[in-house]
Amino acid sequence: MKEKRKLLIVGGAGASIEFGFPSTFDIHENLKSAAQSNFPLVRDQKQNLYCYIYDEISKYWSGLGRRPDFEDALFAIYELAATYPAGQFTGVIGAFVERHPFPEIIRAGQRKLVDSNVLRHLGAHLVDAILSDFRRRCKTPRVNAAKLQDLMDALASEFEISIVTTNYDDLLYRAAPGLETGFQPDVSDFYAERIFARKSWPCILHLHGSVHFDMRYSDGQLHRIFWQDDLNRNFEQNSWGRNPLNTTEGFAFPTSAIIAGRGKFAPIQAIPFRIYYSELDRLVFQSDCLLVLGNSLTDAHVRIALAGYRDSRRRHVVFVDWASENDMTTCGSIIDESTVRARAARIFGLRPQEISWLGYTHPNTLKRLKDANELERSTAPERHLALWHNGMLEACNHANKILAELV
Repeated sequence: MKEKRKLLIVGGAGASIEFGFPSTFDIHENLKSAAQSNFPLVRDQKQNLYCYIYDEISKYWSGLGRRPDFEDALFAIYELAATYPAGQFTGVIGAFVERHPFPEIIRAGQRKLVDSNVLRHLGAHLVDAILSDFRRRCKTPRVNAAKLQDLMDALASEFEISIVTTNYDDLLYRAAPGLETGFQPDVSDFYAERIFARKSWPCILHLHGSVHFDMRYSDGQLHRIFWQDDLNRNFEQNSWGRNPLNTTEGFAFPTSAIIAGRGKFAPIQAIPFRIYYSELDRLVFQSDCLLVLGNSLTDAHVRIALAGYRDSRRRHVVFVDWASENDMTTCGSIIDESTVRARAARIFGLRPQEISWLGYTHPNTLKRLKDANELERSTAPERHLALWHNGMLEACNHANKILAELV
């Protein structure tokens, strides 16, 4: 029997939105609501500290043509907590940046000045809110989940599959059951050797955490992460009530079962995240082809790992994402840092004239390409790259076209 080739799938938020999971805007709206009950402003109790910080960033960036998302706001909260006087954890940047006056807030019915502790509690409260919302959504039936299952089955018929996902949801985990996670099924504890010393190649790595991660007290350890498959059980995430992850640079990241916000390099050093990230390089090296499902490539550690595909093996790479029909083709937007297709082309070293759509290489909108349910393709034989812009559901409906680009 012919040995199957190895396919690495890298998942991101774009792979889940069409299946009922929140976009970055939806998460932002959820955080606005979550902050309202515990961090309202004294001067306007219909506003809260998270919204104030987000709005200040928006005004500051408006002249640059940039717009923040919830991860930018979270990282600002972490940075601010490090900048404010915080004992031994005060960051060095505080010596150079003038303190920004914050409006007073209401905590436990009392007026309170914003200090480093308030900012840390805000960050932890928001991370807990993200995880709670994802768990709630994962408990409801997944619309069109059967379509994703069909795509995964088609891929599994041709390849051994390993998955690395930055999503918190369990969409890919449910669509590809039985993959190694590193957690011992009978005790739910994590063992690094289950990843590093495994005999079969397939695995699934939740690089930024999962709704199934449960951080509970065990054997004298308060911050150990376990696997809990039943989402109806009680979880003990509670970042709010745990000591933060302090760094020598002055940051105090929430101790959580997920990693949210910019600046993920420090939180990713915890277990099992560090093991997963270490294994990512080996998966990139060992795989025969790569399928990126809705990953925006905004995380530097993911981009750095995927850059390893630019080698002499001429391995096939396919990106599945969604873009508006009015957006420009990759050859016309390759210098646009805000698009996934431009970042993908840059990672794999392609020039504008090396990416064609329906046989053309001049810039145009994506409408004709999307109407034809076709992919953009590189014309450089040593750097095979194909890009699908019609989203996940249409990719599932045209699994044969995705598969044809990988084999």
